[in-house]
Amino acid sequence: MRWFCFLFFLIGAAGCVTDKNATTGHIDLKMNRIDSLLEARSYFEAQRQFMVKKNGLSHFDSLRLAAVLTHHFNELEMSNTLINRLLSNFYLQMTDSLQSKLFALQYANHSKLYHYGTAYTLGKRLLRNYAKFLDEEEERGYRNANDIWKSLKEIPSQTSTVKGTSEIQMSRDKANLPNLPAAIDGRQMNFILDTGANISAIAESAAEELEMRHIRASILVGAITGKKVTASLAVCPSLQLGNMTFANVVFLVFPDEALHVEELDYQIRGILGFPVIEAMKQLTLTQDDRLLVPKTPEPLKEANMALNFLTPVIELEHMDGTKHPYTLDTGAVSSLLYPEYFKAYRKQIESDYEPEEFEFGGAGGSITHKGYKVSFAPKINGRALELDSVELITNDDAHTFRYFYGNLGQDVIQQFKTMTLNFESMYVSFN
Repeated sequence: MRWFCFLFFLIGAAGCVTDKNATTGHIDLKMNRIDSLLEARSYFEAQRQFMVKKNGLSHFDSLRLAAVLTHHFNELEMSNTLINRLLSNFYLQMTDSLQSKLFALQYANHSKLYHYGTAYTLGKRLLRNYAKFLDEEEERGYRNANDIWKSLKEIPSQTSTVKGTSEIQMSRDKANLPNLPAAIDGRQMNFILDTGANISAIAESAAEELEMRHIRASILVGAITGKKVTASLAVCPSLQLGNMTFANVVFLVFPDEALHVEELDYQIRGILGFPVIEAMKQLTLTQDDRLLVPKTPEPLKEANMALNFLTPVIELEHMDGTKHPYTLDTGAVSSLLYPEYFKAYRKQIESDYEPEEFEFGGAGGSITHKGYKVSFAPKINGRALELDSVELITNDDAHTFRYFYGNLGQDVIQQFKTMTLNFESMYVSFN
């Protein structure tokens, strides 16, 4: 069961910066194909198509698509450079709609670079000048996120210092999730290691115990249940993990009851989310629950991991040879398949399995979804896996599970002796 999942509603560049009539007045079918793939979050196929077709694209479209792809493959400074070129050379030829999308992409880049003041300024600009291009959900998301950046705009950016290679033994909690021991101002506490958490989180009592700097804010956070939980903010001046020290780490602070799992009578104390994990640059999780972080990341030529804002995405090959995107979540006990998977294999699923209902618990309570328990047999690193009774959700009225085919959890990770994530070369390796 997926006990909790934070889907922090920061609105980044949703996947596509497209405006077919922006400069050329006609539709370029090659460009349109890549835009469609980006809109569907098929980042890897979009990258492949771009590399094949980029010489035939206009300079404008080549810059525009490269700005989006570098964003999703974590080259944020390069993405900003390309956006600035577009705004400098083509601004007067752009529609307002395209301008808004470029500013949204720039906003997402600065958010991920911990440039809180710049993100706040860009967010205000989007809401003031381009609100007509935002739907109701997007506008709420920007306003909610801007409350965060406004509260943090005087806070220094998160930084990290690595003095040497780290090897840390983790433990498992009641929910069977990996917990990492951390030191904060001499105090020790275990944190769940969760790539699915867009931002680190902590229970209010733990934040007080660790004497974190409290920042007044009222932030709405979305959970897998579709419900919203109100949180505030805190900043940890120094957090130590092995030979790594992270400064100015931002935490969402939840009331204790919001992080209490009733089914297990388990109080979650703290969660280390994507910003801390990404700052490790490269980390290896082992089957015997060790975390290995080298002093210097190992480069790899071919990227096979992308980011949907702050969520890692990898591509799996199915038995029929098709490839589809999945999110990767170390904070999920079990993998979960989404409605897109059901749409692709509906006929076979309805023929082989009986429908069921599932209950998911998380921050904010629980919710029931309709679906099936199915066998799941993807290929990872050329190796075929088969998992039995993987829960497949078929209904998604709240659009919580859009775009991706599923979320990969500990049941997949534990099939391998090691899993390595590298956020510099953007690759994941299972061995």
